[in-house]
This record gives sequence, C-alpha cells and structure tokens, in this order.
Amino acid sequence: MKIYRTLLLTSFLFLIVSCGGDDGEETKPPKVEPSKEELLVKNWEVVSVTSNDIAIEHSGFTISFKSDGKFSFNTPGISGLPQSGTWVFSTTTIIKLNGTDEIHVGELKTNKFVFTYNSTNHKGTNVETRFTME
Repeated sequence: MKIYRTLLLTSFLFLIVSCGGDDGEETKPPKVEPSKEELLVKNWEVVSVTSNDIAIEHSGFTISFKSDGKFSFNTPGISGLPQSGTWVFSTTTIIKLNGTDEIHVGELKTNKFVFTYNSTNHKGTNVETRFTME
C-alpha cells in the first residue's frame, strides 16, 4: 500500500510539474498582410514604360493613388489614359479608373507595381502600354 501511495504521489507531482506555465516562449500575433488597397496607395516612381513591347520615354511621368479613392497621373502621350479621377478595384487584378477605364494589375507588392493599359490608337490598332513602378 505504501508503494502504491508513493507511486501515486510521484505521478501526481510529475503531472503538476509538466503542466506548468509557458516555457518562456512568447506567442506572436499572426502577421497581418496589407490589403491590395493599402499596397496601392502611394506616390509611385515610374521606372519603365513600354508600348507594344517598345520602350518609351517616361521621364517626368508620375502616378499616385490616394487612400480617399482618387488618383493622379502625369503620363503625357499615353492616349486615352485618364490623368485624374477616382479608382476602385473591380476584381483582384483590375482597377477601374473613373468607373469605366481599366488597368490590369500584373504585380502589386510593397515596393513594386506593374500594370497594363489597353487602348486603340488613331489607326485602329490595339496598343498595350505596360508601366513598371517602384
């Protein structure tokens, strides 16, 4: 009987010790990724522009998306691309400008944004303009 009590007491002590508090490791809250809207809101630096895969001069180009849903572009020579107004994501990869014009998001990260804008030139030819920004 004494052996049984000793084993029971020893087992109980091991149980209490092993069920102690945490082992000094802090639990970190899960990392919250920024939304696509939060990633987009920025004054972007235009690093390259191509039109149908041909590089075009882009010095002085500016592209800015604001948290109030407004945008401003300075992209002279890009036919049909609105220069200011409102923006909204209509899907995860399409941003509507002024409710009608669409830009197609190729990549959107904290430090990189790539989009294409499709238009038709004065000859009726389709033109794909690709903007890369940092």
